[in-house]
Amino acid sequence: MLEHMMFKGTKNYGTTDLKRDLALQQQIEAAYQVVLSEEGKRNPDRALIQAKRKKWNNCAWRCRKSMCPRPSLPSWGRTGLCV
Repeated sequence: MLEHMMFKGTKNYGTTDLKRDLALQQQIEAAYQVVLSEEGKRNPDRALIQAKRKKWNNCAWRCRKSMCPRPSLPSWGRTGLCV
């Protein structure tokens, strides 16, 4: 559990702006579902897939900007966790 909190984050740890992060993750999931659905078709719309992957990557990049750096154990005493 500690490892998950340190490296994956939770709703309490790992982000500096929870509302923004959740909204971006919803957009990422929506784009992913479109890509997944489209790729399963016999004749997928490659332009749509490319556009959704671009949106997906853009949202993921924006999401990373609100992530806290991964704390290392020795630094906890000095800096604490990002909450």
